[in-house]
Amino acid sequence: MDGRKYDHMTLESIRLLAMDKVANGESPASVVQSLGLSRSCIYRWMAKFRDGGTGALKAKRIVGRPKKLELEQSEAVLKTLVAHAPNDFHLGGGLWTRELVGDLLRYQHGLELSPASVARLFVQLGVVAHPPLYKFFRTKPSSRLGAHAATEAEREWFAAEYVKIKTDARLNRAEIYFLWEPEKIRDGLLQLSAVDARGVEHFKLYTGPVSAASICEFLDGLCHGRSRPLYVVSRRHPLLRDPEFRSYAMAHRSRFSLYYLPVGLTQEKIADPDFRKNAEAQTNPSQNPSRSPALGWAIFVFALMFASVRMAWASAPGTGLAAVYFESPAGHDHEVEMVVDTLEFCGAKDTLRLSLEFPAFKSKELSGRQVLLCEQPLPVGQYSSLGVCLKHIRAAPHAGQPLSAYPDQRVEIPLGIDVRPGSAFPIFLVWESGKDASDGKALRPSLTVQGARTVATGSLMFIANSGSHTVTCADRFGQRVVDVVAVGQNPRDLAYASRRQEVFTANSGSDNVSVIDAHTCRLQRSIALRVGDDPMRLAVSADQNRLYVLNAGSNSVSIIDLAGYRETRRVRLEAAPASFAVDEQNQVVYVASPESERLFGIDPASFAVATVQRFAGNLGEVVYTGGDRRLMVSLPAQRQVAFVDIARNSVLANLRMCAPAQGFAWQPTLRVLFASLPECNSIAILKPENNLEIGSINLDRTPGKIALDPETKRLVVVFPNAGKIGFYNANSWENQGYLDTGKNPEAVSFAQ
Repeated sequence: MDGRKYDHMTLESIRLLAMDKVANGESPASVVQSLGLSRSCIYRWMAKFRDGGTGALKAKRIVGRPKKLELEQSEAVLKTLVAHAPNDFHLGGGLWTRELVGDLLRYQHGLELSPASVARLFVQLGVVAHPPLYKFFRTKPSSRLGAHAATEAEREWFAAEYVKIKTDARLNRAEIYFLWEPEKIRDGLLQLSAVDARGVEHFKLYTGPVSAASICEFLDGLCHGRSRPLYVVSRRHPLLRDPEFRSYAMAHRSRFSLYYLPVGLTQEKIADPDFRKNAEAQTNPSQNPSRSPALGWAIFVFALMFASVRMAWASAPGTGLAAVYFESPAGHDHEVEMVVDTLEFCGAKDTLRLSLEFPAFKSKELSGRQVLLCEQPLPVGQYSSLGVCLKHIRAAPHAGQPLSAYPDQRVEIPLGIDVRPGSAFPIFLVWESGKDASDGKALRPSLTVQGARTVATGSLMFIANSGSHTVTCADRFGQRVVDVVAVGQNPRDLAYASRRQEVFTANSGSDNVSVIDAHTCRLQRSIALRVGDDPMRLAVSADQNRLYVLNAGSNSVSIIDLAGYRETRRVRLEAAPASFAVDEQNQVVYVASPESERLFGIDPASFAVATVQRFAGNLGEVVYTGGDRRLMVSLPAQRQVAFVDIARNSVLANLRMCAPAQGFAWQPTLRVLFASLPECNSIAILKPENNLEIGSINLDRTPGKIALDPETKRLVVVFPNAGKIGFYNANSWENQGYLDTGKNPEAVSFAQ
């Protein structure tokens, strides 16, 4: 019997019954055995009975943890939310969110409340929490959401029209919000809310009736501090037809666009079973047969090695680089267990046989992912096919059937590639769902080879792989690799120029900078630097006419004119630099030097070097926060992060970390700093203005540099030792998957 499953009154009766049996002469061991409890508990009861009698065995009232906020303090918080905006407390943002309310409690009351505790406070205050877009549209009115669920007409609209809005928003780099009509939360108090697709709710409280001017003020707060336009989806509230709001919407059409939910659909259309079936299939992708194959193979989890090639690709002339990926569509329920013996690249002259390190895989464990099999050099020549030698095959031809054993076999896949010196190309092995065959004696999987893919430039992200001397081009929304570009040796950093649609890489091993066309993912040219420069960091000026290159080998900063792609100026530094940041408004370049323990500033007009701040210790990473002219500087020896006000030339705060910070990512909207801590295998989340660490993201491997995706607002973490990057929600800090890139990824950059 498990005592944890019973209430306190039942446990009280059990204790009293046990003592009665012991008093009547039964042994404690037999009593506790008959009750099915542990042997030690009855002796504790007997000790309490001897000291306090039956009263010591009775159930006591359990008192929980005392509330952090008393009723008077909660009412004071509510008055603050009504009378003020987050900007009044320098918290950032024009509207309140759950995270900003938590920051307010730290600022005013010194209380550290978790997001769940803040949500309970909202319930106590009467603030309404709304579901995210996907949950609102995909949930029926009869569900637990009740009044916050979508009507049938709105669910049909979501399946038919919302996809178009979402596609248009992605092309225009816009954010989608759902605007709720004014709601009464208590006497004389109304709430206006807007929820984004991820469920982050922005709200404002009003005393008295809400007018068209109130909605205009609310949208001003929603657009505050955002560089991207907003797509606002709303019901057809009468206030939105007010002439004052219409004139406001016309004047601010560059900031937001308004979309209306349908008033209703015709009864004939709603009652049409074919229409409803198609809409439900589009709303629930798991029921859409075109997007969810019935059978599937998953991923080969193994790495390929060349038996005949012992030298690295960078030092082997007459070779090209092949990055082989295996892809599997999502939704596979077909089980396969297999061991791959070898792979063979069949060329015009001979066959190149490849041995495998990790040949075993199980399909059901790795459904819907893309995994890098190998990133290895290939000798120059033409290759017509790829042979996959399989053994130990156990598979179920149909879902739900038991696994059957099949004999070893070799699958021949047409290839048709031409390897040239210094080239790099991806090979995607894709299993074609539904085209495999089985006659009971052999299983013949249908595999095809695909080359580089094409996606919109704004959807791309770029990863520099120093170990394989390549840049991986990936679809940041689909988390899929689309192309691979060979650059110079040991690329260490990336920079993207949006107006020029170019990506720059700092190649420390070859002392040059590569220029990649973001449209075609092809190498355009290389910009030569001096021998021994060892370029390690890049930054593009705000006007995108200059490229700054930080040279660790020569203690200098190179200024490259992007009109002619050549170095026009070089600024010498007193000591070796570690990192730098650019003030986009004033064009000042700030360089952190570990040896001199100083932070330098390079004037954009005279290129003179001046000391900005001195520190008592080595300097590491540095990041610029924005228009307030402040810097975050890592102090590895002290295990601190310094918050520097450049205008006043002073250190505002020092935040202590559990380990030295190796990478920074700044969230300007919430004014939150993410710091990568490799020694702790975690990401620290800091609120520098309040001198607080508000949380951390625990990782299962050692992180490197980090970056914040401006499009998806996801935190991208580089794992150099694992050869992959991880995606994390910047608000909830939840892991959203991984992407295999190449050997020793160093840095990430995003197309905008």
